[in-house]
Amino acid sequence: MSDSQIFVLDGGGSSCRAALYGMDGREIGRATGDFANLTSDFEASCHHVLEIIVATYNAAGLPPETSSRDKAVLGIAGAEFGDTARRMEPFLPFANATVMSDRQISIAGVLGDADGILAQIGTGSFFVSRTGGRLVEAGGWGLTLGDECSGAWLGREVLRASLRAHDGVDPGSHLTSQILASHDHDPQALVLYANCATPQNFANMVPDILAAAVAGDSIAGAIITRAVSDLEHILQAVSGGPNQPLYLCGGVGVHYAQMLAPAWRARLAEAQGDGLSGALRIAQAQL
Repeated sequence: MSDSQIFVLDGGGSSCRAALYGMDGREIGRATGDFANLTSDFEASCHHVLEIIVATYNAAGLPPETSSRDKAVLGIAGAEFGDTARRMEPFLPFANATVMSDRQISIAGVLGDADGILAQIGTGSFFVSRTGGRLVEAGGWGLTLGDECSGAWLGREVLRASLRAHDGVDPGSHLTSQILASHDHDPQALVLYANCATPQNFANMVPDILAAAVAGDSIAGAIITRAVSDLEHILQAVSGGPNQPLYLCGGVGVHYAQMLAPAWRARLAEAQGDGLSGALRIAQAQL
């Protein structure tokens, strides 16, 4: 076992991050790859995970086949639903592998054993607090029924607003005009695109939405304002008390920090860990 390593992966709706560690916790290789969401696209996610495993071992200067002697913990979006985790594990080339939700590794990495609130907002979203060892969780139900405030949610809402503007139900904006123009001003083309779009496709619109909001675009600003209001409502629901630190994480979440009400901003704290460090913590505990 002394020649073995620990492989960890944090897989989300837009990208994966992975790292390889020695048994002493020293990082020896790291790589990034394409999305992994086991409920939105199981086969593509498995393929992307296998690709990033090879890339991580290559980055460590090790033959990928050495993974057969290693321990692995993989936190992947959608792994908590149905039998997706169990179905994936046989594809993995490790001596011992555990597939779990990306929520679990994020909690382990950001909160550890301490009290606090974690709002993880990237392509998707979930929210959790710990108070005296008791967890309260909300969200994480995927874009069809949830993923409030997330990048995918923002993108979807802007497309909905574009259709409402086209129909004359609501006023449009420069952003909705751009979106309609990119689909040849054909609402049916926009619907067909949305029907095939992945959460990653929706989330890819976030930079344009944020830039439009800064420029004063009314639709972008209204959608982001709604997202922040919903975020505060969810934080209030999971909060265990006024003294809990708030960790606002994820590629989209960090943009909301200065938009929160002063009482929430005062509770913001910088996370000392992330999903990868959480997966390593879980693997070391299993060992």
